[in-house]
Amino acid sequence: MERHGIDTYQLKGGILKYFEQTTSKLWNGECFVFDYRVSLNKELLKGTSKLCYGCNTPLTIKETKSSKYEKGFSCPVCFDNMTEKKRRSLKDKREHWKKVF
Repeated sequence: MERHGIDTYQLKGGILKYFEQTTSKLWNGECFVFDYRVSLNKELLKGTSKLCYGCNTPLTIKETKSSKYEKGFSCPVCFDNMTEKKRRSLKDKREHWKKVF
């Protein structure tokens, strides 16, 4: 980013530490996290983003309203590349996780 003239800053402790230590009033949006929560808001509570299980892309509420979004299978990002083999694999994976949880 710096090569392109964009100022960057390293936050000591990362963005979540920044949220903990400030009012974060200038922050607008959610922070993607790599666990079941998908995203956190600036109060460090679970955000509104969903995860596409077809391509692992975090999705906004608006994206989940798309005709290309199918919970557990596809989203506007991966819909056009979803093969029947991938769909079957995702279905099998969902059935497995239903039994586990």
